[in-house]
Parts: sequence; structure tokens; C-alpha cells
Amino acid sequence: MFEQLSEGEVNVSHVANKIALLSVAESLFGAHVHEQSGEFLDVATRLQGAVTRQVLSTFFLPLWMPTSYNRTVRASLDFFHGMISALIADHPQSSNEQSTLLAALLSVTDALDGTRLNDREAMDEALTMLLAGSDTTAVALS
Repeated sequence: MFEQLSEGEVNVSHVANKIALLSVAESLFGAHVHEQSGEFLDVATRLQGAVTRQVLSTFFLPLWMPTSYNRTVRASLDFFHGMISALIADHPQSSNEQSTLLAALLSVTDALDGTRLNDREAMDEALTMLLAGSDTTAVALS
């Protein structure tokens, strides 16, 4: 990424977003997502735009209604859930299995009743951390 900075004009925000995504994915999940980073950032931008338009809209329509914004949100969430599902499926093979947030999410149990997070709950928590962690880190970098 730093080599690109010496090649003339660059979009600092895009570079910061990519650096943040790669760093957060590695530190939280022990995952290398370099190949998916471009698509991840594109989908995140589309999702953010659709959600912003929905929030600013006069009427809030339920997600099941087939509006263009809702289709964008659903497609974005499908992409992210697929990405996180793959990280979960690949995680037991990781050498850092015991020291990642994903390992903690997959192994945590409720102290009162011993229940664990199901895959969907773990996926949603991991996705929240990945999106929020990379976005806030990118803003700080840029």
C-alpha cells in the first residue's frame, strides 16, 4: 500500500480504508482478506449509502419490501455474511486459533446456563466488529 503512495496522486481515504480493513481482519480474526478487500470496501460503501438514504427518508420501509435501497442492504449483508461464514469455517485451521476475537466468540459460554453463541450470532458479532473496527480506524488514519 505504501508503494502506491509514491506513484503520484492517490485517494488517501481509500488507502486508509484498505490498510484498516487488512489490519483489523488480521488482528481480530487472524485472517488475510487482501483478495477480498476491494469488493469488501465497495460493498461497505454501497451499504453505507443505502442505509444513510433510508435514515434520511421521510418513510421507513421494512427491509422485506423490494426497494432499491433494501435490495442493496440485503445484497450487502449477504456478501458480508458469506465472507464471515468463510472465516468461521476456516478458523479452526488457523495457527492463531486461541488468540483471536473470533476464537473467543466461537468458544464463549454463558456463565449461568452454559449456552454458546450459535453461528449466526457469532457471525453478526464478528461482522459488527469488522465493519466498525475498520471504519473507525480508517477515519483516524485518513
